[in-house]
Amino acid sequence: MWSGNNMTIVLSITTLYAKCTPKERRELWSSLELTNLQVNGPWCIGGDFNVILDPDEKKGGRPHRMNKSLEFSTCIDNCGMMDLDFVGPKYTWCSNWEARRRIWKRLDRVFINDEWIGSYHRPILIQCHDTNQQGPKYFKFLNFWTNQPSFLQVVEEVWRNHVNGNPLWRLQQKLKMLSRRLTQWSKEDIGNVFDQVHYWENKMKDLEQSDLKNNNDITRTELNKGQAEYIRWMGMQDDILKQKARVNWFEEGDANTKYFHSTIRDRRRRLQIQKIKDHRGHWIEGDSNIGKTVVLHFQQFFNINHHFNDQNIINGIPQCVIGDDNEILTATPDTEEIRDDVFNMSSTSATGPEGYSGKFFQTCWDIIKEDITDFVQALQAATFCSCFPAVEFTCTSVRETPRDQVPKLVLVNPKAYCLDYLESIAE
Repeated sequence: MWSGNNMTIVLSITTLYAKCTPKERRELWSSLELTNLQVNGPWCIGGDFNVILDPDEKKGGRPHRMNKSLEFSTCIDNCGMMDLDFVGPKYTWCSNWEARRRIWKRLDRVFINDEWIGSYHRPILIQCHDTNQQGPKYFKFLNFWTNQPSFLQVVEEVWRNHVNGNPLWRLQQKLKMLSRRLTQWSKEDIGNVFDQVHYWENKMKDLEQSDLKNNNDITRTELNKGQAEYIRWMGMQDDILKQKARVNWFEEGDANTKYFHSTIRDRRRRLQIQKIKDHRGHWIEGDSNIGKTVVLHFQQFFNINHHFNDQNIINGIPQCVIGDDNEILTATPDTEEIRDDVFNMSSTSATGPEGYSGKFFQTCWDIIKEDITDFVQALQAATFCSCFPAVEFTCTSVRETPRDQVPKLVLVNPKAYCLDYLESIAE
């Protein structure tokens, strides 16, 4: 329904998918003619009618007999509809048989009535503002990389590099080196996925035209290869959009690029900070001013001197952990135990401060398992031994983790905290 200028216009739009046999389609034609008696205003009908109107709309196979189109054309005339023009390939369906038996038809089309053409539409001006925030781009692991043939080889080459230092430092440095290498590898070996989808979409139009013109096995083979390549790039694009949109219930075959783009745009819109209020109650606007205000707030917050001298309050905490429980909690986990916990992480989890998702740790486990095991076991030992610089890791957590990760330092189970840190990387 459209309203404006003291008038209201009801726009009727009908979408359909016709049956394959003339007998089954008769019910549809009768339904459209009945609807025509009820529609009072602009009307549009579109979809797959599974029948052509003119012999020129078919190529290949037996010559078209007009009696097959009689019921269809009669229905369109009775409804007062006219065929809209189209842009793109003339035929919308192909049997995909061998060259000498191949058939093309124009089965999909759109019709409108006279009221639709003569309906009044007032122009609308929409003013858009670019709200993209300019700032540094951080590394983000893309899950579809794991399906590329050379991915594991790239990871293994980087992971073989020797890094001096404690296990925490080694793991962090290897992840940083790997992020730089994966970024370079993705640009050189894969390229821009969205550009490739656009390229193959246009390429498919040329291949379809060539197949229609030449109609031989060579052009059909090229078309099939093009379709396979186009589907491959579309799959990568869907994986990227799925990961960005964080839609966990996505199913194979239900890819909807526009839906994912809409979800991503909506999330970005909701996460944008237009203005904030400082400690004086003043509203601060602009990315630069907001950033300075936030930094100043946390600088003051983390530099507050806390005075706590009453240690007797700790004596009021009841002792709930018995000796057997303590042995279990303090036991050093082995590689298999750590592996089980890593594979219990969500493979589609959002990437964390280091930019890696759970998919990375699970796919590359055989390559990185020694460093992960050393990291978890070292942090376990640091919890009960002052000789290991655990405070260094605590400071790193506060500095690099933008979300509420610091309270996890008080977890009783050290192994759980180690794995919690891995999940903070993958969340």
